[in-house]
Amino acid sequence: MSFANKHLLWFILIVASVLRLYDYPAIPFTHDEFSALFRLDFEDFSTLIREGVMVDGHPAGIQVFLYYWTGLFGRDPWVMKLPFTILGIASVYLVFLVGRQWINESAGLLSAAYLASIQFTVMYSQIARPYISGLFFTLLMIFFWTRLIKTPQRFFVGNGLLFAFAAALCAYNHHFSLLFAAITGVFGLFLIQKKYLKQYLIICAIAVILYLPHINIFLYQLSLGGVESWLRKPDNDFLFQYTAYIFHYATLSWLPAVALFLVALFHRARSTVKDRSYLKKMILFALMFLMPWAIGFYYSRHVSAVLQYSVLIFSMPFLFLLLFAPLKPLKPTLTAMAILVILSANIFTLINQRHHYDLFYQSHYKAIITDFSPGDKGHNILPLIDSDSLITRYYLEKTGMDDVFFRVDEFGDPEHLFCFLKDSRHRYSGVYLGAFSHSNPLLPALIMEHYPYITRQRNYVNGTTWYFSAYPPGYSGDTVFFNNFSTRHQNTDSGSKHSPCHTVAFSGSGSIFLDTNQQWGYSIELDLNEVLAHGNDFVDISMKALPKDGPIKAIIVGELHKDGEILHWSGNTFASPPSCQTSQWQTLYHTLKFSDIPEKYKDLKNTMLKIYVWNKELQSFYMDNFLVRRRQGNPVIYGLVDKLAH
Repeated sequence: MSFANKHLLWFILIVASVLRLYDYPAIPFTHDEFSALFRLDFEDFSTLIREGVMVDGHPAGIQVFLYYWTGLFGRDPWVMKLPFTILGIASVYLVFLVGRQWINESAGLLSAAYLASIQFTVMYSQIARPYISGLFFTLLMIFFWTRLIKTPQRFFVGNGLLFAFAAALCAYNHHFSLLFAAITGVFGLFLIQKKYLKQYLIICAIAVILYLPHINIFLYQLSLGGVESWLRKPDNDFLFQYTAYIFHYATLSWLPAVALFLVALFHRARSTVKDRSYLKKMILFALMFLMPWAIGFYYSRHVSAVLQYSVLIFSMPFLFLLLFAPLKPLKPTLTAMAILVILSANIFTLINQRHHYDLFYQSHYKAIITDFSPGDKGHNILPLIDSDSLITRYYLEKTGMDDVFFRVDEFGDPEHLFCFLKDSRHRYSGVYLGAFSHSNPLLPALIMEHYPYITRQRNYVNGTTWYFSAYPPGYSGDTVFFNNFSTRHQNTDSGSKHSPCHTVAFSGSGSIFLDTNQQWGYSIELDLNEVLAHGNDFVDISMKALPKDGPIKAIIVGELHKDGEILHWSGNTFASPPSCQTSQWQTLYHTLKFSDIPEKYKDLKNTMLKIYVWNKELQSFYMDNFLVRRRQGNPVIYGLVDKLAH
């Protein structure tokens, strides 16, 4: 290794360390880390496996490591994270070694520069979960595997045993790093020199034997299926979005790599020495990058959803090796310039476009309780939270705050909460709500029925807090559409026959009536571009209904469609309980949470939002005061993964 390249490598490693260790004690636990933390309180190893590992869906390796690591050094966030941060920095060094083995030092350094500075690896180096550890193990495995492929005559047994050990670590780390180890092993069958094939098979068998103690856990976890309760099946553009995420959704980040790739190809084409070995390497790297995605995509679409960006981190470095495969060794000055461009572009976008340190270093779980300030707002504020109970208790103990909060799950269902809010009007002048991303999106709408003004909203990754007031001033949403049926409205669906009524009304001088023969009630269509101000907004829909034969069970439906194709459908059956009403009129609600609708459906021109009433139970009732209201969403709710609007 040249003197200049050695110093460039040290510079990259220092940058990688600074990006990962900046304000290190301030980094909070993520939800997944809390999950691991709460599964460590066991007295013996067998209980840990039975109750702390098998119920989770991840292999035992990282949970067992954390069990002993925290037993020795404690459970402070920085203590749990430190080994993973070290492995994240070490992964930068390993990708250089692998790049040097397969291509040259210049390609290795450029790949290391990317791994040092993209949010994907910076963030997961700050999380004590089996992602950055798996990246380290897979690169370690590839390093020794490469020695078997390229120089089998040198220390075959030693390199083989180390390859088998690293492959076993991959298997114990995560099911997708296990998958990558299996893919690597199979590729080796075609790449190893024939006279070493038998020894290679023995090495692979040793790796399998090392994993056998875990096989029963693996089969049990496989029977649990995927995570479809919260993870949707991937769209066809998943690979494109994933690649954009790797490069910070920023031209500034991907342009240096693509430019170097194209220039290298151009020089290869013009070279008088026709060396096409780089093409075979490109094919290999492309397969190693794409196969885990392809397998995960097929499994998620046809069996059970498992594919997300994090599980592809183990194969991600091969994207950079693919791009730099045609590159010939560069002069130290050119290498240094390229590294400076890559690091500068990625650091700038990491801080100023991805806002990594602003977003990742704030815990929404902590903010949900600390944003409530009864001393500042008065003691007549109802403190309501919807959060994980164990995490809430953790932060209450850490902050020393009193537990004054009402919890949404204590009410059992939205109907009881609605009644409680109505009955609270005489005791509280406002409501504080802290909620996480999976909370029922109806919550703010139900609160605003009784406390219609938002006086403060704070946005975090995966969580939001609000103050609602019964009295102005404040933000009450933006009315997109309203019809009290006092006059014939041009947006009424002319295809439906609704009987007008001028003797019954909630407000105004009229309503419309559905009888037991009408399954489809009132409907409107709105241009989506005229409805949304931001892709993460909410659309609250409400309607007054006067039943003639029991409580209302009709469904308000929101539908996105274009050219006759339904892009998204959601409906809600919630109707305010009759016991909570001052009159016989009930309120039906539905909220469209656009942050959970794929971005591609919100960007299409001529996309229409159709809202209608589905009288599924064929009841008879009057309808009045049909309201569609846009409410400001949380623009950073999924900001660590999604593209942020600038």
